[in-house]
Amino acid sequence: GLLSKFAIMAYEVDNNETFVSMDINDVSLTSVNMTGVTPNTVYLVKVVACTAGGCTESTDGMEVTTPIEAPEEVLAPTAQAGSTYLVVQWQTPSKPNGPITGYYLYQDGREVYSGGQLFFNITGLQVYTTYNFY
Repeated sequence: GLLSKFAIMAYEVDNNETFVSMDINDVSLTSVNMTGVTPNTVYLVKVVACTAGGCTESTDGMEVTTPIEAPEEVLAPTAQAGSTYLVVQWQTPSKPNGPITGYYLYQDGREVYSGGQLFFNITGLQVYTTYNFY
């Protein structure tokens, strides 16, 4: 029969129950940009072809890895203060979207820490002085 529509199915390789699907009614298309996928994730992509008689999914698929993106859901740091020191702590983002290559801490516009730790001790602070950290 004549092709009436098709769909693209993207199954997460690490969790085959999680998938993203995209229905396409324009059967003349030969490529699509799929949305709704997760960054830094391996998918097994398959095509579903439909006619008036029903739909069939391709038996084989193609593995595709989505690109790494900037982290999401980055929480604000917390701090414990002493009279002349500060211990700043932070957490790994809940959606890293790829390997975390480092954390950066700035004090009043200048970098005071870069690295892979989840805390930093700042010493030599003056009492009754305001500092800005980000």
